[in-house]
Amino acid sequence: MKRIFACISLLLMLALLPAHAQTPGRTAWVTVGGAPVYMDPHDNAQKAGHIWYGQLVTELERQENWCRIVSFTTTGIRIEGWVYAPNISMGAVPAYRRMAVVNNPDPQDRLHLRAKPSRNATSRSKYYNGTRVALDGDIRNGWVEVCVGMARGYMEAKYLTLDPQPGQVPLAAVQAVVNNPSGQLHLRPGPSTTTATSWGLFPNGTPVTVLGIGPDWCHVEMATPPYMEGYMMTRYLRSTDGTPMSNLVDRDIDAKQPLPTDVPGVQHTAIWPLAHGPNDYVVYNPRPQDRLHLRERPDTSAPSLGKYYTGVHVEVLSRQNGWAKVRIGNLNGYMMDEYLRPPDAGANPIGAMPIFEVQNPNRAQNLHLRQHPSLEARSLGLYNNDTRVIQMGFSGDWSHVITLGDGRMGFMLTKYLSPVR
Repeated sequence: MKRIFACISLLLMLALLPAHAQTPGRTAWVTVGGAPVYMDPHDNAQKAGHIWYGQLVTELERQENWCRIVSFTTTGIRIEGWVYAPNISMGAVPAYRRMAVVNNPDPQDRLHLRAKPSRNATSRSKYYNGTRVALDGDIRNGWVEVCVGMARGYMEAKYLTLDPQPGQVPLAAVQAVVNNPSGQLHLRPGPSTTTATSWGLFPNGTPVTVLGIGPDWCHVEMATPPYMEGYMMTRYLRSTDGTPMSNLVDRDIDAKQPLPTDVPGVQHTAIWPLAHGPNDYVVYNPRPQDRLHLRERPDTSAPSLGKYYTGVHVEVLSRQNGWAKVRIGNLNGYMMDEYLRPPDAGANPIGAMPIFEVQNPNRAQNLHLRQHPSLEARSLGLYNNDTRVIQMGFSGDWSHVITLGDGRMGFMLTKYLSPVR
């Protein structure tokens, strides 16, 4: 009788625990291009670090729309903090989603991140031993698609150690410092001075860890919290022993990345800047200037939720009778199936998504990114004037955008966006 009473008491205690306390240690994966990790569960808190698409994290607890997690930076530094819950997966983690580290037999070697699964494909950069990568597909013919922080491409699987323990493969990355005659250097979300916005200016002497190296750009992780990650120009970095980083580059590397195109004199347009998921398809209008309706129902007479440009990635949830039920961020609807195609079906369509800058005349000179197209919707952040965004689509007074600075997706009032020409 005492045992029965004890069991009942234990069950009652568990039932009274808050929901977030019942799932400690759950593994989840990051579903957005990138997101900050905060010290406390609110947007204005100090940042502890960042997480990137495909990365596995450990969920410790939940509080309303926030999750406390443990994750690791690309160099393997442990960070703990709070992320906005929709930025990580709710369901089971697919079997192919695993973490790995670069592990060349010779620690002085570096592993190519290539545009396609072939040694003849363009090399985007070369990465040092100990660099953490997130697998984004199954291993096929010796190759696997990976995400290295914000970068994406293919690596030879035999040079990766899967499911590594912390410190299992020593980090061989070069420690460097900013060394620019101007006195400071931009950290950018992509390897471009024209289409990648700046994440900040860092003075000479600022320490960075070089994850990957190319002739023009280095993929770096800042050496101090919040361990921001991005790109700095190779020629303005010098290793801590005084060697210019340019001297450490093999000049045959083509470090191009799939970033927005920059065409002088015309409206700047972008190709998709984020990693894509396994069920992603791409909007493909036969004429790039056309836009594809996202409708409430699978019917051409149904109300439109927005019109979307060529190059927008959508997650296909189901298909029936010539229509696809899709998700774009947190917006669900229907698109005509004939205007969607797989992202790897030959050459990807040229992105027709226009680039805009925030230009709000209010006193604060900033603009909210909203979770839904409404002034009453939750703000995902305030973005200063001159922040660049990609317009995926629009409806009424609102634009559905991706912020180029941090890869967040949401809605902004179109009247406060100015086209970049």
